[in-house]
Amino acid sequence: MSTLPDLLSLVFIQRALIAGLLLAILAGVVGVLTLIRKTAFYGDAIAHSSLAGVAIGLGLGTYPLLTAFIYAIGVALLLPTLRKRLSLSLDNILGIILPFSMGLGVLIFSLLPGYQPEMMSFLFGSILTIRLHEIYLLVGIFLSVVLIFSKLLQKILITSLDEEYATLLEINVKWMQRIYEVVLAIIIVSGVKLLGVVLINALLIIPASAAKNLSSSLKMWLILSPIISVITVMGGIIISVLVNTPPGATIAVFAGFIFVMSQFYAKYQ
Repeated sequence: MSTLPDLLSLVFIQRALIAGLLLAILAGVVGVLTLIRKTAFYGDAIAHSSLAGVAIGLGLGTYPLLTAFIYAIGVALLLPTLRKRLSLSLDNILGIILPFSMGLGVLIFSLLPGYQPEMMSFLFGSILTIRLHEIYLLVGIFLSVVLIFSKLLQKILITSLDEEYATLLEINVKWMQRIYEVVLAIIIVSGVKLLGVVLINALLIIPASAAKNLSSSLKMWLILSPIISVITVMGGIIISVLVNTPPGATIAVFAGFIFVMSQFYAKYQ
């Protein structure tokens, strides 16, 4: 039976850990913004809509994550316009776009040869099969988002907390919202390869929720959330390798366990 050091010496596991680390840090920060803005369902809709983008890419013979990025960002930017023009609530619009995009993706996959294994990998993730060029892509995304947040995180936070106050401070509220939506879409699609369409939103919401239980201030929340997200992903990957379970599902369950522990701490401290 292989020991943990032996397993960690394998290249494909090292790549999974690197990819998981990069994604977890970003998801931890954006997860806080998502909870502040109360848009958990928004992220879930973008995640499920990205399946259509993946299927379109495979159908066209192009890199599927590229078309997934385009589709998901398009959906994220289109939602505010649809909300205004259709006079529908955001939940209503998301409830239409999510099943439409998911259904479109499944239909396209069904027309492709050997669609079922490919579709399953994008539905539930395949972090242990991540390739070197995908690591490079994640590094590029990580550095880009870090650069954006180093300049604009405070303004995005103020806008998320109080749009009227942000307007008084002469912050361009509309632009801050669009930047948040694009970054959210990019991070979600980046995680589709790792955790899958079904589970990626768990990485956004559960660690940030656990961190909220343990935090006494917004600053502490922003620090703890990516830390808990990293622990969740690293621990989930290691557990999945040791007990031979699906990594995406293991990460999601481990995240739930951490959240339950944080609830006990918050209640009985």
